[in-house]
Amino acid sequence: MSTFEFLFSNFLLLLLAQLILVYRSISKKSPRTLLRYFFLPVVLSMIFGALLQHIYEVSEISNRQIIANILLLLWCTKSFFSYKSIKPLLLNSILSEMRLDLDQKNYLNLIKRVIKVSCLQFICFSFIYAINYLSGNLAFNLIDWVGLVIALLGVSIEIYCETQIKTTKKNHLLSGGIWSRIHHPNLLGIILFFLGLQILTIGAIGSKWTVIGFFIIFFILQRILMPELDKKLLMRFGKEPSIETSYGYKKVLFIK
Repeated sequence: MSTFEFLFSNFLLLLLAQLILVYRSISKKSPRTLLRYFFLPVVLSMIFGALLQHIYEVSEISNRQIIANILLLLWCTKSFFSYKSIKPLLLNSILSEMRLDLDQKNYLNLIKRVIKVSCLQFICFSFIYAINYLSGNLAFNLIDWVGLVIALLGVSIEIYCETQIKTTKKNHLLSGGIWSRIHHPNLLGIILFFLGLQILTIGAIGSKWTVIGFFIIFFILQRILMPELDKKLLMRFGKEPSIETSYGYKKVLFIK
């Protein structure tokens, strides 16, 4: 199986799963299905890619491949029940446009939107397809350990922040602890997690192109999602100094 055939097969499955999710969300007139299971197509295509590798004996399964797949599977599973304040900011407008296309019976435009979302998702998670195709040396090396540690650190920060958010009183702005040092530490956790997985992918053969996906994820979180969260917080809590100083892209990174 060629690289193109492998990647194209994974993309088609991801696109089909995304179309089903969008159809279910629109037919129910509720974004919940798409919001909750937005990363399900990634999980399905990841498993499909690993099966293709095994069936066609493209390469042997390596330890880094197993660990990368397990980490991404756990992260996607966690995302089914988290990021209730983040995913709507990214997906609600897209879903509204898709619903409008459906109401106007502009099915071609609707399919184009789903294809765009699927392409973006495919590129952002391209590292997992690279590592499931030619995973490289079977041995786990120092670079792999570095990637694993960074990924675990990132997901630990995410879980810690999510726990704090859930246990904080309603209408209370988090400003102490890690929140006083880092602007949106939960987003930093996501960045570190995907950075760790990207480092794990270094050992895969022909994986250099997948770094594009990591930079797109960083851009979406830092240049699109962070300002949207700042606007939401400013509208809800007023002109808080800790928010106001970081609003308007004044912070290049997450450190305050």
